[in-house]
Amino acid sequence: MAQNLSNLTTYPAVDRFVAAFGPCDLLVALQQRRNRAVVGGCPPLVLHVALGGRRAELDRTLAALEREMALAAAALGSARGVARVHLELGAAGWPGDARAVRLMDALHAAFLVPPAAGLRVDVGARCPTAGELSRWRSLGCDELVFEADARRDAARAAAAARRAGIATVCVRLAADEDGLDAALSALVGARPDRIALDDARLGHVARARAAELLEAARYVPLGLQTFAQPRDRLALARAQGRLFLGPDGFGDLASHDLLALGAGAVGQVGATYYQNHADAGAHAAALEAGRLPVARGIALGRDDLARRAVIQALVCQGRMDFEAIGLAHLLDARSYFAQELEEMGRWVRTGLAAMDAESIELTPAGRRVAGEIAGVFDRFQRAQRRRNQCASLL
Repeated sequence: MAQNLSNLTTYPAVDRFVAAFGPCDLLVALQQRRNRAVVGGCPPLVLHVALGGRRAELDRTLAALEREMALAAAALGSARGVARVHLELGAAGWPGDARAVRLMDALHAAFLVPPAAGLRVDVGARCPTAGELSRWRSLGCDELVFEADARRDAARAAAAARRAGIATVCVRLAADEDGLDAALSALVGARPDRIALDDARLGHVARARAAELLEAARYVPLGLQTFAQPRDRLALARAQGRLFLGPDGFGDLASHDLLALGAGAVGQVGATYYQNHADAGAHAAALEAGRLPVARGIALGRDDLARRAVIQALVCQGRMDFEAIGLAHLLDARSYFAQELEEMGRWVRTGLAAMDAESIELTPAGRRVAGEIAGVFDRFQRAQRRRNQCASLL
């Protein structure tokens, strides 16, 4: 079974969000943040801005984003400081100089974005031109993410981003097994900071071969088929136990709320997750009516928080300490997860995990299937497995 990154970036997964969680629930979470009524204080936000839609609709999309920023900023009050901005482009790609400046001006007008705040730009499957790279750099981009397959010269695009002065270059490589070795060899030569594999296309043998090649090239495995150079900030976060997996992927700011803006974007504020309307029309219509464009979400209970912590620990650090989980969530982890620990036995017997009285630790081979192993602690997956077993008996 291939690991699905999109099903691990939140716990519970996005497909467990409910329509009963709506705009008023997010508004309450934002107001709690404003009033500092949250555990752990109020560190700066991470903003995830989804600039989707077709090129002909970009002006309407920008107008909707400006309204959404204004509503969120009003709810946050003074608690709208920002640590990083993640901008996700749609199929339209580069929005043009004027629109890009308009978007960045709107962000700075609504939120407290210091000069040191980083800007990550995800350009999707369209490799940007040298001119576009230079323009993004002039707007503060310090991290570029793009997707390439074996037919595209990902190495050349990575080198162009370096020449433009972008400090961190991340490549999602969507290559089939037949072209994987050649694509990886060429890409490693360009030394992008991070390489992520689309392992939905790859079997276990191909994933293991790719991991061996990347580790031989001195890339550090972060987990879920994502690799980074040793000095990359996420590699350092992994070494220091600070790596986490959030709605927009791996990060090193676990305690920071993620405010998601734009159609279909997924955010996390306090102990809640939410997703905006994916349809651009519904997203814009909600904002025109003066409402936050929340389509669904979920408020996390004690059980959800404990399970999320275990899953995060296994996926991001490859190790879960029973005492640490127990102290953080006021429970006896070995008793609370007794059924899950019994099920973990099959992973121990196959040599992918080790378990003793203090912890569960994944072996190097186990880290390559960390998502599957961590799924033992997903109560929704467990319930589905039980339903499937019952159905097979009928």
